[in-house]
Amino acid sequence: MKKYNNTIIGGVLALCSTVASALPIVGNLEMTGAFWALNDAGAPVADATQATNIDFIGDQFTVTSGSSGMFAGYASQKGDIKDLYFDPFSPVSDFWVLDIFSFDLMTINIDAETDADNLHLSGTGIIQGAGYSDTNGTWTFSGDSVTGGIFSWSSTTTAGDAVVPEPGILALLSVGLIAFGVHKKLS
Repeated sequence: MKKYNNTIIGGVLALCSTVASALPIVGNLEMTGAFWALNDAGAPVADATQATNIDFIGDQFTVTSGSSGMFAGYASQKGDIKDLYFDPFSPVSDFWVLDIFSFDLMTINIDAETDADNLHLSGTGIIQGAGYSDTNGTWTFSGDSVTGGIFSWSSTTTAGDAVVPEPGILALLSVGLIAFGVHKKLS
């Protein structure tokens, strides 16, 4: 019976080590590019307060040298970004993609600093990376008018806390219950 208990405990510990082995993503990804501020009809606007969506020119961004953590080695590299409809907003899967990393934008806010020449947005979402834990993140955006409705922009995605996946929670609960049962049985 003791051998059977040791096998169960060993199996549960092995399961937990695979569930909890991935590291969270840390750092800031700073990016820049150009965009058109568009209205509901998809026409460019010169007044950022009239914008409801963004057309990122070329659907790409360039990583700036201000990036840090796991993104520090990506300075000057290009990533892909999807056009953004923020009024009304729906979550955007793979909003931006850079090498092994991607960001799902889940919420968006039009910040109070938005005026005729400046569009300011902020949002939250999940950063994913191959071999890493899904990690909560924030995304900030600042777009400044250049001429004729073309805006330059800069943005930062900051990694926060790791998202604990449901199987991880269940595995940790299972370990506790099994340990309690084995302890009670051995007592």
